[in-house]
Amino acid sequence: MPIEFYKLRWPAYNFFSFLFPRDESSLSIEEINCVLDLTYKCCILELHAALIPMEVANKLKKLIGRLFDSKCDGSKSNEDMKIRLCYVSFNLSGSMKSQDMFGIDILKHGIQMYPDNLHYYHLIADLLGNKMDYTAGLHYAEKGLEKFPDDVGLLYTKAVHLRLLSSKDVAGRKKAIDAFSTFLQLERIHEIPRHVRH
Repeated sequence: MPIEFYKLRWPAYNFFSFLFPRDESSLSIEEINCVLDLTYKCCILELHAALIPMEVANKLKKLIGRLFDSKCDGSKSNEDMKIRLCYVSFNLSGSMKSQDMFGIDILKHGIQMYPDNLHYYHLIADLLGNKMDYTAGLHYAEKGLEKFPDDVGLLYTKAVHLRLLSSKDVAGRKKAIDAFSTFLQLERIHEIPRHVRH
């Protein structure tokens, strides 16, 4: 687990446990902003399942859905950026359902609106990989690497997509090996993100 997990674990658990015996519609604007900030941090660390108590997750999913419906109208804002990523993170089903395609569309639109947000590239490349659309996943990993060339998570994702696309192609395998080599060189410098450790 990354060090951020240990820093956030008990504050997140205590904060969510304190707020959510109540109905989520009774939260003040300040409380909703705190919930959104903390949920966003959990989602970008890909730790929301580990950091958010199970009994709170359904209420939080409902709150994020309500925020998405009421606030995400196509206007750029820091709040909109967070809500979109949290909404997709909480609604992933890991299957071929139309909900996942809707999530991919939200992320594509999010990348157009917020091209400097690294986490959108991570999430869309991983989601497309889970759907076995390795060509599109590779595209978004490479697009993210144009802006964040040393990001070990995107380098790893690129290498995995290349490997899966090129199992019978010698030139493609060479590209995959080169991508893994770059990842391994940088991995020695940076801590490996949690989602790389599967």
